[in-house]
Parts: sequence; structure tokens; C-alpha cells
Amino acid sequence: MILKKLTLTLFALYLNIVMALIQIKIQRNVKFFKKRSKINIKTSFNSLTSYELQSNQNYSL
Repeated sequence: MILKKLTLTLFALYLNIVMALIQIKIQRNVKFFKKRSKINIKTSFNSLTSYELQSNQNYSL
């Protein structure tokens, strides 16, 4: 009886640790993707403004 309770608590502890590790990994991935999307938005904005500048130069010529 005591051994059964002990194994169940150890198993529950193991599951908690695994779930915590999975959550940490998911949070890291979310942060990584947020950083990537910010970079993509900045680069697309920069390319858009540079295109507008080029087109304005063409009109002035």
C-alpha cells in the first residue's frame, strides 16, 4: 500500500516536471516567433519606404 502510494506520487511528480519543461519550451518558441515577426514587419516596412523613395526620385526626374 505504501509502495503503491510512493510510486503514484513519483509518477505524478515526473509528469509535473515533464509538463513544466514542455511549457518552457513552448514559451521560448513563442518568444522566438514574436521576435521573427517583428523583424519581418520592420524589413517589409523598410523595403516599402525605400521603394517609395525610388519611385519619388523617378517622378522628379
